[in-house]
Amino acid sequence: MTLNEIRLYLDALLNTDSLGGNLNLKEYNYLLKDESNNFFKEKAEELYSTQRAGALAPDMVYASKIMRPFIKESTVTPVLGIVNLSTLLTSYAYFINARTASAYSGQIRDIPLITHDSFNNMISNLLATPIKKNPVCTIDENNLRIRPTNITSVIINYLRFPATPVFDYYIDANDNVVYLAVSSNHTLTTGETGSAGQTSGTIVYSATVELEFGADFHPEFVQRLVRRLGLPERDQVVLQQGMIDKQEQEAK
Repeated sequence: MTLNEIRLYLDALLNTDSLGGNLNLKEYNYLLKDESNNFFKEKAEELYSTQRAGALAPDMVYASKIMRPFIKESTVTPVLGIVNLSTLLTSYAYFINARTASAYSGQIRDIPLITHDSFNNMISNLLATPIKKNPVCTIDENNLRIRPTNITSVIINYLRFPATPVFDYYIDANDNVVYLAVSSNHTLTTGETGSAGQTSGTIVYSATVELEFGADFHPEFVQRLVRRLGLPERDQVVLQQGMIDKQEQEAK
């Protein structure tokens, strides 16, 4: 579903009840951003049921239909064994796993994330697995600390945040909301205004960013918006069935 289709569903529900009429578009954009972040975080947190020292269990992430599109891989260069995770910019969300980028002590080595207590035990217990050929890493604040510190290149797999959804539009001369699809543009005519207040004669370019969650998860996402808007349970059921019917029609 596009953000415009979702808006039309919500708008129709708001107009069937005495809840103030049409959806406020500024509120709509706020809800999209807020719920997109919450939805992603909750789905990621569900994968913590089988943890590995606080990291997401990699096999669960790769098997997760909703999370697979958000898996990213980056090659980074540690400085004295330290990788500042802010180098992954704002896309960094959750660490999954790491490995050496080239052979280390004869082969590519996984670098499991362990707790500080486990690391202290490894360096103090003579019977523990030797770090020299079994590199590990710990996390504190924004730093990924890799041991041994002579590893010069590391590949990190992590989850990135989904792109922030944005519904962009202009208002025509009859006060109708006209959706601006991704990458589209429109020259405003007399009586028309852009979503940022642009006036007649201005070319408005779409700032729309559609949901990155797969279509299978759109009904659940929209239900969150419905609840935030305080729509009655009856309307939530009607909305959900309508979306299911639409998906089935599109699949034919």
